[in-house]
Amino acid sequence: LTMEQIGIPPSAKELLYKPRGLVLVTGPTGSGKTEVALCLAERNFGCVTVIVVPTVALAYDFERRFRDHYARKNPRVRRDELVFAWTADTSETNREVIRHRVLQGMQRVLVTSPESLTRALRQTMMDAASVGRLGGFVVDEAHLVTQWGRFFRPEFRTLSDLRRDLLEAAGRGGHVRPVTLLLSATLGAAEIEDLEVLFGHPGPFTPIVANALRSETEIWIAQAADDAERLTMVMDAIDHVARPAVLYVTSPEDASRWFDTLRESGYRRVALVTGETKGSERARVLAGLRALPSEGPVYDLVVATSAFGLGIDYPHIRTVLHACLPETVDRWYQEMGRGGRDGDVSSAFLVTAPADGKEASR
Repeated sequence: LTMEQIGIPPSAKELLYKPRGLVLVTGPTGSGKTEVALCLAERNFGCVTVIVVPTVALAYDFERRFRDHYARKNPRVRRDELVFAWTADTSETNREVIRHRVLQGMQRVLVTSPESLTRALRQTMMDAASVGRLGGFVVDEAHLVTQWGRFFRPEFRTLSDLRRDLLEAAGRGGHVRPVTLLLSATLGAAEIEDLEVLFGHPGPFTPIVANALRSETEIWIAQAADDAERLTMVMDAIDHVARPAVLYVTSPEDASRWFDTLRESGYRRVALVTGETKGSERARVLAGLRALPSEGPVYDLVVATSAFGLGIDYPHIRTVLHACLPETVDRWYQEMGRGGRDGDVSSAFLVTAPADGKEASR
């Protein structure tokens, strides 16, 4: 995509080509924000650009996309040997390889969680900054610094302290400070103000706001009288909608119940992803959702919680269903945004039941 297609105004191009301090970019889901982060990595040869993501599923999806990118650039490399993700499931052998590559300037991109970056990776990043090996500091889905960081995952908010320490380490070593990118499709005024307070110093703080509505999703909303009626409505929808499809719920327990119900109803190409799903299983589901029939296990229906939604870039998902009330409009928009990313027609169904309000308020 060109910057004009994404919606970034011409006056802002120079800020992305030669960014200074902190750049905040907000645009529609599927508009190319990840490519902005990749451009930052490409312009900092010999340095690592660290990308903070909220979920393991997104870390594996980014790793797949970056493997494809660098394998295209250099056909001689072995794609499956490229390691870009640091998660709780990363082996100690691979962790040592990553640490070595970061300090030697050989690791162009590293995708990880706020917990790993502020703990296990902190000293490695400090060492990299002090010798000029840190080129970029990227927070993807930056609205979660406000929405998740206050009570759920406080490490999102301590990222700002780590960033200041990294900039100071680079300055003491006489090196150019790494550029900070904050990326999100759902940043409101409160989130932008919060991010400026946390990350705006040292600056300058430069927001690039390219909001736009995505027009291809057709939205259907219904309120069931009780859980039994919702079950009937959702199952009827799943029997008829275009697939691949994702069915979202709020809790892992609900996800397991829906998964069992679908299996009992005869669905076989169905998978389950929640915050309790192991990393290897998440990777298998992601691969199966993209796979062709000749490539092994294939899924065209995923039952998931928010652990699966954020940032997943699968262009061919045709339908997103919610058998719950998302606790924020942002969550609904993010998860609905998994569908129709290729620009073709997609549908979104939201079916609520009376108990959902209490669950969402918790």
